[in-house]
Amino acid sequence: MSGTFMAFLWGLSLLAAVLMTSLLQANKLWGILLGTLFSLALIFVGGHVMGLSFGPVVNIGGTETSILANIVLAVIGALIGAGIARAIRRGR
Repeated sequence: MSGTFMAFLWGLSLLAAVLMTSLLQANKLWGILLGTLFSLALIFVGGHVMGLSFGPVVNIGGTETSILANIVLAVIGALIGAGIARAIRRGR
């Protein structure tokens, strides 16, 4: 994987985590941190291990990837992370 592709994945995951954290009104630190990690994990498992590919495929830094699949998986992962962060905040 190239640096350009990794920057795309990290940027997409971070953007999804910030959006889902603010939409769910979760703890900012934990929501962004957990949202980013779950988002990256879901993109890896769904896109690379399971081979999910739908939507337009583009070449980013020598790696072909499905943009729509990455966006959907990033949002789902960020939603899971922000949900856990919100549950942690409510548990206190």
